[in-house]
Order: sequence, then structure tokens, then C-alpha cells
Amino acid sequence: MLVEEFTQASCGPCALVEEKRSDISTEDHLIRLRYHTLWPGYDPMAVACSDEVKARLTTYQPTGIPKIFVNGNAFSGHPSQLSSYQQSLKNKASSPFSISLHYTYTANMDSVLVHGTITCARALKIFPAHLQIALIEKEINFATAPGTNGKTKFNQVVRKLLPDARGTILPLSWNNINAWDFCLSEKIPSGIYTKDELALVAWMQSDESLEVLQAAYTDKADLLPNEVCVLKRSTALADPTASSITLVPSLVNDFLRLQLSGETVQQASRILITNALGQVVYTQTITATETPYNISIPVNQWVKGIYYLSVEGTSPITPKKFIVY
Repeated sequence: MLVEEFTQASCGPCALVEEKRSDISTEDHLIRLRYHTLWPGYDPMAVACSDEVKARLTTYQPTGIPKIFVNGNAFSGHPSQLSSYQQSLKNKASSPFSISLHYTYTANMDSVLVHGTITCARALKIFPAHLQIALIEKEINFATAPGTNGKTKFNQVVRKLLPDARGTILPLSWNNINAWDFCLSEKIPSGIYTKDELALVAWMQSDESLEVLQAAYTDKADLLPNEVCVLKRSTALADPTASSITLVPSLVNDFLRLQLSGETVQQASRILITNALGQVVYTQTITATETPYNISIPVNQWVKGIYYLSVEGTSPITPKKFIVY
């Protein structure tokens, strides 16, 4: 359940709404985020994210604050009404969609690299919809109240929508065979109070009805991309004469490093890289016979996005995914 709340540091009634870190609970399937508005008074958290908040205000058009919107169009009201609404959802059918959400940071911590996969449990078609991604700060503490309502602690504050308030267009047709991958790279906005408090919320939302089809949350940044960790472990334990592909890193913005070992080189005829649309963007014929076979591919001029590397030969090898950011 996604709860979007409009609030403000100079709103008197907003000060009566309790905020806590447990407002996001994966066990209770509750994901909550808060947009700080530019009215009725001063709020530094609103100033830093004004364009995104204005867009969400236009979407929901609340007549006052504090105000919550649950799963887009399912319920709207005062935050105190949330618990009673939660009770009515006990027998609600689950969504056919699942969102796997991951992120990591660049080495200098100035950008966030977001990637994930959406799957659907059955074949269906949806009305036009967008994937929305919010970068939030789980907790912000001030020594003195930043506004006039006396509050000094704020939770689940939206700091930026990625890549912007419009979101990313979703496919209209889905099935239980093909997954939809997404990725983006964005600068971390200035004015973040504590980078260790950053987290991500992603949700699928219908353009017309505003229904939220599925939502996901993560506050665990990958120290290394998952695929790199798996590849390093498997390579270290594998027989060096066996067929294998090592692809490092799986998040890259300069050179993609590839190593083929064992029978892969003898069986392979060429390296093939395609983009997310299936278009071939790179090929290279393999001429060497010695192993391991190492190659470095420059990708710094490539369009940002998801790519798949495969090696053609007598024994097909599962394509490896990597992301250019």
C-alpha cells in the first residue's frame, strides 16, 4: 500500500500527525512518503523539491493539508484515518505486478544509479501508466524547528522524483514470460541533510485513474552490483578450463571489461551486444584461441540504458545484462 502525504513545517495541524521511521513497513506492506508544500509558510524541505511537489499537487489537487492519498485513487483523507482504512484492505486481491528495485552510488557519492525489473504474473493489458521513482530521506532532524509549527523531526521526505515528475512510460501489454527492465542515473540534489538516510520508492501509476498498480521500497544500496558479486564468486570457484564469461562491472560509464575462458573461446564466433529494444549496437569477431580471452569495450559515448551481451557459438550462453549510466 502506497501512502502519499502532503504536509508542511509551518502547518499547525500537520504538527499533530505523528511521524516515525516505521511508517515504512515491508511486513505490513506499507510504503509512505511525504511531499512538503510551499504553503502555508516557510519550509526548507519544500523549497528544495518545489517543482516535483507542484506536479504532485496538480495530480491530486488537495484542498488542504495534512492530506493523504492511498494507492492513488483508492482513498483520500486526513492521516488519522489511515489505520481504519487499512483494516478494510485485509481481503483485497493482490497485484499481479512485482517490482524489484535496486540502487547504488557513484564512487564520489554525487549520483544515484537506479535499476530494477517489473514482472507480471499473467498476461494483461493496462491503460497508459508511468513508473514513478522518488528519492526520499528517511529522517531529517533539526536542532531548532525550521518552520513555525515547532516540529524538528521529519520522516520519509521526498527530495527528488527520478528522472523528473513525469516519470517513465510503462508498456501497455504484459505477460508472465517477459520482464521489463528499467534504469536511470541522476545527480543527487543539493541540500540533502544526511546521505546515509536516502532511500528509494518506486510505483506504477495509471495516468487517467491514478490507480497505483504496485509499489516497492528499498533503503539498502548495493555496495557492488549484484551481478558482479555473483560473477566473482562463481569465477573464483569454477574450474579454470570450463566455459565462463566474466563481465565487470555491470554498471559502467567508461569501459566494459570482458573475459572469456575455457571452451567458450573455441566455441564462440563473435561477441554481440544489443540494447533494451533488441537492436544490435556492437559486434566483434573472436580470433584468439588462447584463454582467458580479455577485451575492453569503450561505452562512454553510448546512450544510457540497459544492454545485453551474448557470445555466439556452438553452445549458446545466457546473455549478461549490464547498464551504461
